[in-house]
Amino acid sequence: MSDFLLLLSEKDRSALMDVAQRSALDGLKGLVPFQPITSSYPLTLQRLQSSFVRLHCGSAVVSCAGTIEPSVPLVNDVCHNAYEAASRLSTGEATDLEIEVMLVGQLRCLSARSWEQVLDCLEPSVHGVLLQHDQSYATFTPDKWQTWPDKSDFMQQLQRCAGMEPGRWSSSTHVSTYQVKSLGRVAFEVPGDARLLSRNA
Repeated sequence: MSDFLLLLSEKDRSALMDVAQRSALDGLKGLVPFQPITSSYPLTLQRLQSSFVRLHCGSAVVSCAGTIEPSVPLVNDVCHNAYEAASRLSTGEATDLEIEVMLVGQLRCLSARSWEQVLDCLEPSVHGVLLQHDQSYATFTPDKWQTWPDKSDFMQQLQRCAGMEPGRWSSSTHVSTYQVKSLGRVAFEVPGDARLLSRNA
């Protein structure tokens, strides 16, 4: 992922932020999702790449949407996630916002065979973790380490989100790690009519 980031020019990053803001505004207003014309963007933004988009209000994350495994071009993935994040806003959350776009690195499945081996493989504040168990799954992005800095606490909270018994391990449990890289945060200007729609939703 780091090599790919070096290929992103300031123009590329600006284009992604513009797409994210336009799509988020559509999501906030409840409009039909904006569909970027993929071929009109640089090749660096057409490659398959997963992302997260967050909406911040001060120090709080008020909404987030993302993908872990890449399946569509980066510009389309950012567009989709921005729309989804904004469409989840509740009354009063559509003011003083900032929007952040993050790229998701390659998903790496751990070969751990026990709870202890999983904990040994984790790097706090570096790894995002995807937990899969039977048909359920849950993920924590790397920033969640700020809330649960202890490896065991972190994983037990993730297990709860996946509907698992904390601390339990079975052969049907799979753990993967990934890293994220933020492209930065910019102010998200929300017109008054969009805020009104948010309140009336």
